[in-house]
Amino acid sequence: MQQSLRSVAVTGGTGFIGQHLVSALIREGWNVRALTRHPNALPENNNLLQVTGVLEDRSALYDLVTGVEAVIHVGGRITGRHLAEFESANVLGTENLIRAAVDQPQRPKIIYLSSLAAREPHLSHYAATKREGENGLQNLGQTLRWQILRPPVVYGPGDKQTLKLFRLFKRGFAFQPGSEGRFSMIYVDDLISAILYLLHDSAQNSAIFELDDGHRGGYSWNEVVTEASRKLERRVRNITVPTALLRMIAASGAVVSAVTRKPPILSHGKVNEFTHPDWVATTYLLNDVSDWQSFVNLHEGISRTIDWYVSRGWL
Repeated sequence: MQQSLRSVAVTGGTGFIGQHLVSALIREGWNVRALTRHPNALPENNNLLQVTGVLEDRSALYDLVTGVEAVIHVGGRITGRHLAEFESANVLGTENLIRAAVDQPQRPKIIYLSSLAAREPHLSHYAATKREGENGLQNLGQTLRWQILRPPVVYGPGDKQTLKLFRLFKRGFAFQPGSEGRFSMIYVDDLISAILYLLHDSAQNSAIFELDDGHRGGYSWNEVVTEASRKLERRVRNITVPTALLRMIAASGAVVSAVTRKPPILSHGKVNEFTHPDWVATTYLLNDVSDWQSFVNLHEGISRTIDWYVSRGWL
């Protein structure tokens, strides 16, 4: 579907998901305005205007949303040293963006990429501020059309977070955090197709949607390890890491973070998220309430991801 003269604003366009999204929008013919922290952070394209700024910069946000038909809010903070850092981007930044959209003569539609973590706001600063960001959109955006997407684990080409796991798998090791739980997953191309579906759809009311790859009941850690092991043609030994040990590592990381002023690699909040037993998408699934469907299952998704890593010399 070509939209040659329509404009859309994107935050978080330089991240893993954002880069896939910007590329997909340009392929569809959209004129894209992308908020970037640094000039020329994205490849040049005639259909791409890069607006330099951050979510805390109200002036930049007004420039970003002026004249657009829709805003896709992907940006935010996933790591931080303390609550205030998460609040600055995930709560205040989201509220700044919504206020800028509300002030437009022709108010744009908002698609907010939240997280399944927002379902459990007590677990971490990240989860709590993603939920607060959702609340901000619902409270401030009452005159807007909006949808909130809560994706589960997102993986695919270009993702440097899951790359770390696959590198461990290739060495023959997998570390399972805490006790066995289940979690949903989605390949990045399917997540992008869901965003584009909502961008084009005029029938869906304002709502919060969860989504997955169509595998109901989610996956166990062993299922993911087995699939990766098959693709890598490598026997992978799965080692369970006790929650108490994870908390000790997080405590040590907090001390290091206080000295270096850098976010810890593993925080107490992340330990809570990793060891939570249920990250299965179940509530108001986009797959069930619309015509949108995912196409990439875990077998195909892991195969594509590993092939991409290998082709780039990352793995």
